Amino acid sequence: MPGKLYLANLSISPVQYTINDLSGPEDLGADPENYTPSLWFVNRVLQRDKRAPSFFQGPGNKLRTEFQDVRSGEKPSHHFTIAIPGPPVSVDDDLILYVFREQVLLMDTRGNQLAWVQEDS
Repeated sequence: MPGKLYLANLSISPVQYTINDLSGPEDLGADPENYTPSLWFVNRVLQRDKRAPSFFQGPGNKLRTEFQDVRSGEKPSHHFTIAIPGPPVSVDDDLILYVFREQVLLMDTRGNQLAWVQEDS
């Protein structure tokens, strides 16, 4: 059974996700009292699914984040291109994408770093 990709918003700011050109979940932001990131998940699939927001195996996954509070000098939205690695990472594995404002960190549930992605230029 395909795994999930958990989106962990590390900012206390609410964010709207767009995943592969499909509107994804709106996230309320991390809990400032407990410093806990908010978590949402989307499905992982072998090939791009144009019906529901999901991450597919391989390169070319597009993520746009739009934070509700924009700081002075900051762009309102950030764009990332994320490659989901193949073997030994299985489509059945759950992954975690830690979302910062201008970069994202992809890890597996065993704590292995799979990708550190800077914002697209």
